[in-house]
Amino acid sequence: MLFAISMAHRLSKKLSEVRKTKGLEYLRPDGKTQVTVEYEKDIPKRIETILISNQYEKDTNVEKMRNNIIDKVVKKLYHMNTLIGIQKYILIQQKDLL
Repeated sequence: MLFAISMAHRLSKKLSEVRKTKGLEYLRPDGKTQVTVEYEKDIPKRIETILISNQYEKDTNVEKMRNNIIDKVVKKLYHMNTLIGIQKYILIQQKDLL
């Protein structure tokens, strides 16, 4: 399980970095990540699901946001061979609460 936790922490850090450097200016500070990994004999076999939940500004194009997060956050961290086994990208939409 350490692999999944490590990957989720790396996603959170990259998400925050991209938001702070204005790469995804519509994202707000409150974000969460979760990575589900399939193990075989206690060895990570593949990443099954990547879940990212983040607040964003009103009037944000959600499909564009989803694609940008996958391109600028997820794919920057994981080698494409690792991403081939991913069955689900889940982006939970949290509109800005203000």
